[in-house]
Amino acid sequence: MRFAPKPEKDATPLRDDEVDLEFGVFGALAPEIRAHLVFRDRFVGVARTGYRLLDGPVTPQRYADCLHVVASRRGVFTRPVDEALAELGLKRNVVAVVPGFPDLHSAGARPGTLPPLRNSAATSLELENTDSFKVF
Repeated sequence: MRFAPKPEKDATPLRDDEVDLEFGVFGALAPEIRAHLVFRDRFVGVARTGYRLLDGPVTPQRYADCLHVVASRRGVFTRPVDEALAELGLKRNVVAVVPGFPDLHSAGARPGTLPPLRNSAATSLELENTDSFKVF
């Protein structure tokens, strides 16, 4: 078994029999491609132990006031959380965009930034409430 990155959302490797199986988040699929939901994930926040957000309850206002790092293959700064904050009249300050979720860990390890992670990523990176990080 070999795992390889796939930077583009394209069915060509499956269609050309270069790969047998692909995991990921999919949009529209080619008609000959079959998909099966393996699991659902959710986003969690991750902050350094002692980060100011953790000094009290995590409210939308306090969350929006933080410096944020987001993951986007296409360099998009706005995500669904921005839409939810906008409904409350709030806007977050995105200070960096990284190409993928694995990159969030190293970018978010910088003091003063707050990365969102998929819960499965936080668990696999063993970030859940360690001495260095808190998941909320």
